[in-house]
Amino acid sequence: MVRSTSSSQESNLNTNYYELPLSTTNKNNSLNDADLHNSSDSILDFDSDDSVFDKNYLPSSLDPSKSSEDSDSSTNTIPQSPSINVTVPESPEVSSDDDTPQNFTKKGTIRKRTKYDESPAQRKQIKKLKDMKSKYKLKPGCNDGFDKRGTNPNPKKLDDTKIVEHINSFNPSISHYRREHAPNRKYLPSDLTVTRMYRDFYEQQNMKDLPVHEQISYDYYRKVVKKLNICFTKLGDEECEACEKFFIHNPEYKEKTHRNCQDYERHREKYTSAREAYKKDVEKQNNANITSDTAYFAADLEKVIMLPRIEEFKIVMFCPRVIVFNESFVPIGDKKYNATLQTYAAIWHEAIAGRKMSDIISCFRAFLQANRDLKNVEVNYETITLKYLEVGHTHIAVDEFHHQVEQSMKRKKHIYDFEDFHQAVSNTRTNIIVKVMNMDDFCQFEDCSSTYKLQNSSPCAYLCDMCEVTFLRGTHIIYYKTAFHNEEEYSLDFLRLKNIKSGIPPPKPKNQYRGITQERKTAIIQKLTPLMPDNRKSFWYNLPTDKNSVDQTQVIDED
Repeated sequence: MVRSTSSSQESNLNTNYYELPLSTTNKNNSLNDADLHNSSDSILDFDSDDSVFDKNYLPSSLDPSKSSEDSDSSTNTIPQSPSINVTVPESPEVSSDDDTPQNFTKKGTIRKRTKYDESPAQRKQIKKLKDMKSKYKLKPGCNDGFDKRGTNPNPKKLDDTKIVEHINSFNPSISHYRREHAPNRKYLPSDLTVTRMYRDFYEQQNMKDLPVHEQISYDYYRKVVKKLNICFTKLGDEECEACEKFFIHNPEYKEKTHRNCQDYERHREKYTSAREAYKKDVEKQNNANITSDTAYFAADLEKVIMLPRIEEFKIVMFCPRVIVFNESFVPIGDKKYNATLQTYAAIWHEAIAGRKMSDIISCFRAFLQANRDLKNVEVNYETITLKYLEVGHTHIAVDEFHHQVEQSMKRKKHIYDFEDFHQAVSNTRTNIIVKVMNMDDFCQFEDCSSTYKLQNSSPCAYLCDMCEVTFLRGTHIIYYKTAFHNEEEYSLDFLRLKNIKSGIPPPKPKNQYRGITQERKTAIIQKLTPLMPDNRKSFWYNLPTDKNSVDQTQVIDED
């Protein structure tokens, strides 16, 4: 009877399937139409305690014999199971002004429109570029996501640390000159060679016991010395850094359009014209009469010399020694033509004075006082003319004299104190005056130049541009040239007005030794005086000291 239900009842069953209580569902809580029609146990045979024992059991509400007599239904129907109420959320309320469908998303939220500064075509192009970058971007390499190719150290590359430390242990000193390249180049004493340095390094590192691939060769050691810009050039054979840099850039020297080429052309023009001017002065000196009142001298400060100088003892090379200075004034030209002119050498050491501007001027002052009988010295009294050669091309007569001083010290072999150095300089040639500069020979000179006049000069005067400067007695104006090949001469009124009226005050002699630090003096006395004769030790014991003294091997103390 239950199986013969009408199609309308089947439809009612299908309609109310999703409203069945949860207890009427199968193990997977799911039913379908095939289960309702094909299963041997229909939906009517739902689970109950009585159905387990009686397969024909029907609930009283479905038993025809127990149906209600006052039922209005003419057909037996299966009553609907209790419905499960499902609440569907309504869309959020919106104001009446935004109730158009296009202002809402599918989720019912208010649509927010994005504003762009670019046009659609531009946005499309930007998106295309982004897609290309993301598609063709470099992917991370291996090894935890980092591409480390080329970053690993070369296993064949030698470590320069020990070599640099060994080279610096010899205390290379900066140049005496305040030129453009002075901070970049250092010098070692002339009694030291690269061969001796490498031999000491070879012994310290026990190089003979190392494998062949770990040994440092002499050539490599010398390259490190060159890389540190430490000079071993012979006296008078200074290399030009500007020329070296240019020829590395343009070894064949063909193109001249590049800026480096143009700078080199100006540099080449300057040193060529300076050399020509020097040769002309040599000819004038050679052709001058014996009674001439004009003389030409070359002036320069000798390169690094250190005391004591005892070459055969290695401990001397590593001990901080005392710097000795030699400002020399040498007549240029052939000696047979200037036999009446004497070479003048002003010597001192750093415990007396340094190499400040005032110290060098004091040496010029001493030289002028020694040649007071001359009327014109190019360096002179009535007219003083100073000519500056181009940096790196300064081979002049004074370099030959400095080389002779070096040879004289080698012949003497041991230079224990300053008096030994004095004798070595005096023995270089017969026609020479050696002036030992004492404390009172060094003076303080007042700067009488006017900053206002210098800044407003036309053209603006720069000392680095001047190649020739002339001073005339009785006038406060100087005349200078910026190129030897150019005849144009400029005048410069540089003195302050009060000095023009009252004159330039005389220099004041120094009343205090420069001195060296007590640590350096103690090191020299403890390490080096045991290697000296007793009659040489007094110089070192009486050496002036000053705790504020600057180490001139590393720094040039300024005025």
